[in-house]
Amino acid sequence: IGYDNAEIQTANITTTCMAISSGAFRGLSKLKTVNIPKSVTNIGNKIIEDCESLTLVNYHGTHAEWKSIHLDLSWCSRAGANFVLKYLDGETKLNFKN
Repeated sequence: IGYDNAEIQTANITTTCMAISSGAFRGLSKLKTVNIPKSVTNIGNKIIEDCESLTLVNYHGTHAEWKSIHLDLSWCSRAGANFVLKYLDGETKLNFKN
């Protein structure tokens, strides 16, 4: 999956998606929210690079399910903003800015 519309504010990934490619949202300066379904099993590097308006990455699964995703070590590298990573079971991580 990848986006190239600079005006997008919310990215809703479909429930049939299993992977988010490296740099998928790179440079989307107005992007505020990314919604990731629990069908995603692989997330590439720097998917939110230079997304300075980002405030929320919303994962539609539990924290335990998030931990089972194959995450590139630099998936949130150079995010451009501090943001919240939220799970269905309410767990939240803050300040991923690198």
